[in-house]
Amino acid sequence: MSAALRGDGMTEAQVTELPEFDADGGGGLFMCESCVRYFEDDPMLQVGHSGSAVTCLHCFFNGYLEDLYVDFRDFIDAMTDMAGQPIGGVAGYVERCLALHDSEACPWQEMAGGCHLCDAAPGFDPRPQG
Repeated sequence: MSAALRGDGMTEAQVTELPEFDADGGGGLFMCESCVRYFEDDPMLQVGHSGSAVTCLHCFFNGYLEDLYVDFRDFIDAMTDMAGQPIGGVAGYVERCLALHDSEACPWQEMAGGCHLCDAAPGFDPRPQG
């Protein structure tokens, strides 16, 4: 799998170009129900937190920015991935995903209004200059 698929996911248009893509649902991919991006079908990249909904780690953690994080800190810090492994809250998410994250192409800046990984990236400033 490509690093983009593993780390930040791909849009449907991008993923259909991959040789391993299978339109019938195979190919080792899962689609996040929140951002509708495709990822490697790895339970360590997935969070099931509201009934049957399965989201990527990015949507789960970036959906709880600032004020919401304070309100739901215990819930967020206790969250496990779909493999049953503790994520370790926001700090664990950053440790798990930062190395594969492309801050310059991050879709969560726009979708979620911010990104914990971009915030942790050395030297990256997501705010427009001017």
